[in-house]
Amino acid sequence: MNIKKNEEKFFSQEQLDYWGKFYSTEKELEKKQNEWLIFCVEKDFFAVQMENIDEVTIIENGIALPHVPKGVIGLINLRGEAVVLLDMAQKLGIRETIEKNPNQRVIIFKKINNERIAFLIDKIYKVAAIKENELKEYDKTDNGLNKGIINFIYEFENKSISCIDVSNLLRIIE
Repeated sequence: MNIKKNEEKFFSQEQLDYWGKFYSTEKELEKKQNEWLIFCVEKDFFAVQMENIDEVTIIENGIALPHVPKGVIGLINLRGEAVVLLDMAQKLGIRETIEKNPNQRVIIFKKINNERIAFLIDKIYKVAAIKENELKEYDKTDNGLNKGIINFIYEFENKSISCIDVSNLLRIIE
């Protein structure tokens, strides 16, 4: 990459991105990949890798959509962008209807095919650094709630946490 300052003696965004990637260390990247967001749906604990998440927020209101598949709540306005909101509990087959509670949050996943997807969850538990050797393979032959979404189990603070494969989670909503 040809790195020259432009005439105003500032770096372009492309140049800043290049140098940012150049100077980020493997340890920083590894640390980011090992961070997981642990959350609750009903009484079950789940985790997703932080690298797949854009943000976690509270949504006050949205637009309900008629004649939509089970688990689709509607649309939310995220800083001017319409984002589909789904109920994680219904998508995982844990409950039939949406139940409101004051601890609910919305996990907004990074853009895939230029679209953001958001999931309503019951409660954020914590962010934890999980090493790869601490994850136990999950039996993928399970044809119950899993649907290929759970890929690992993690034992944490006397709790069994199901680690979600985000690519499979997003695949089931298509």
